[in-house]
Amino acid sequence: TSAGSGSGGSGSKSNQVPEGEGGLPAATKKQLARVLRKVIKHPSAFPFMRPVDVMLDGCPTYYDVIKHPMDLGTVRRKLENPAGRYSSAAEFDADVRLMLSNCFTFNPAGTPVHLMGRTIESVFEKEWVKAGLSNDQAEEEKEKERKPSNKRKPSSTAALSSSQQPSEKDASSSSSTKKRSKKNNGGAEEVSAGLALDDPDAIMEFLDKTEGRPEEEQEQLPVVSVEEKKKSPAVSQPPVQQRTKGLADWRATCNRVLLRLQAQPSALEFLAPVDPVRQGVPTYSLIVKTPMDLGTVRKKLDRSIYTSANEFRRDVNLVLTNCFLFNKPGTFVHSQGEQLQSVFRAVWRQHTGAADETADLPDDLDPPPYTDVLLSEAADDARVVLNKLKRDPYAWPFLKPVDPVALGVLTYFDIVKNPMDLSTVQKKLAKKAYKWAADFVADIQLIVDDCFLFNPPDTPVNECGKALLRAAHALLDPYNWSQWMAPL
Repeated sequence: TSAGSGSGGSGSKSNQVPEGEGGLPAATKKQLARVLRKVIKHPSAFPFMRPVDVMLDGCPTYYDVIKHPMDLGTVRRKLENPAGRYSSAAEFDADVRLMLSNCFTFNPAGTPVHLMGRTIESVFEKEWVKAGLSNDQAEEEKEKERKPSNKRKPSSTAALSSSQQPSEKDASSSSSTKKRSKKNNGGAEEVSAGLALDDPDAIMEFLDKTEGRPEEEQEQLPVVSVEEKKKSPAVSQPPVQQRTKGLADWRATCNRVLLRLQAQPSALEFLAPVDPVRQGVPTYSLIVKTPMDLGTVRKKLDRSIYTSANEFRRDVNLVLTNCFLFNKPGTFVHSQGEQLQSVFRAVWRQHTGAADETADLPDDLDPPPYTDVLLSEAADDARVVLNKLKRDPYAWPFLKPVDPVALGVLTYFDIVKNPMDLSTVQKKLAKKAYKWAADFVADIQLIVDDCFLFNPPDTPVNECGKALLRAAHALLDPYNWSQWMAPL
C-alpha cells in the first residue's frame, strides 16, 4: 500500500497558526500562490491533493507512522485563508517539505508514490528558486517572526532534498514501514533510491516482482540507453503494408468498433438491458418490441453468434433505434443516443471504409481506406512504439492495471467495462495475441478512452491521457497506423 500525503494538517496543533496573527505581504502571497499552482498542475501531484484516507487508500497503518500529516489541499486552504494562516514564506515551505517528508517516510524508495514525491520535490525546488524564494530568504523571514515559539519549524527530515541521503533514524523508520506494506515483498530494497519517474521500465520491473509474477511471463523488451538512442534513427522505417481481403477478420473489425463504443461516456445508458421496474419505465416493453444493448452485442460477438459484420452493425443500430423510439427528443437519454450514434458513424467509417453505417457492407470487407498489416511481420515496430510510449513522462498512470482498492476508486469497474494498460499490451504482444496492427493500436486507443471515460476533464490523469494520445499519434504516424486512432 502507498500514501501520498497526510490527513488534515489543519486539525493538528503543530500545523495551526492562530487566525489574525501576522499575515503575508501581498507580493509574497502572490509568489507562493504561483509556486503552488505550478506544483498542483503537475501530473505527479494527484496523490498529494487530499488528506490520506486509510480505508480508500488501503494504508491502515498510515497514522501509526505519520504523526504530522500534510497535503497540498491543506496548504492551499491555509494560503487562501483571509485570516492569514501563513505569516511567512518559511511556514509555507515547511508545510510542503513536511508533506514530502511524510511521503518518503511511509512509501519505500522505488515505489510509484515515492517516485512521484521525488518529482514533486524537484518541481517545488525549481519553482521556489524561480520565484526568488530561496531557502536563505525563507530562513530570514523565519527569524523575523514575532512569536517564533508558536511557529512550527521544519524538521530535519522535512528539509531533506532528493540528493541527500536519509539519516539512520529515517532508514530505520523506512525499514519498519516496509514491513507494514502489503505490496512490498522485498522488491523495493532491490530498486535504487535514485530511480527516476521517467524510467517506467524499472517501475514496471519492481511492480512485477511485488506481484510475484514468474520471470518467464515477463516480456523482455529491449531497453535503449541514452547513448544508443542518440546513435539510432528517431523512427524506424515503416513496414510495407499488405492489403487485407475477404471476411476472415470481420470479427476483429467489429471488436475494435465495439471497444470504442463501450468506452464512450454517452454509452453508459446502453451498456446493459433496460430493467423496466428498476429504472421506472413500466411501459418500455410495450413500446420496444426488440430490445438490444451493447452488453448483449458484446456477448453475441464473443460467443460467435454473429455470422457477418452486417448482423453486428444491425444490432448496434437497433440499440440506437430503440433509444430514439422510447425517449423523446430533448431528453437526456435521447441526447446520449445522438452522441453515441455520431461516434458509431465515425468509427464504423474509420474501420470499414463504409460511408453509411445503415447500409450493408459488401462481401469483401476491404473498401478503401481499410488496409492492415500482419503484426507478425511488424512486431519489432510495435515494440518500438510500445517502448517509447512507456517512456513518455505522462504514461505513468497507464503502466499497470488499475487497482480500485489501492487507488480508492471502488466504482472503476462499474464504469470501465474493458480495462486496458500498457503492461497488458506488453503481455499480449509477447504472447502474439495480436494478429493485426489495428488490434495493437485498438488497445492503445482503449487505454486513452478508458482514461477519458473515468477521469473528468482538467484532472491530472485526464491531462495525462491527452498527452498519451498525442504521443501515440506521433509514434504511429510513420507506419500509417494512426488511421485507427481517434483524431486529435
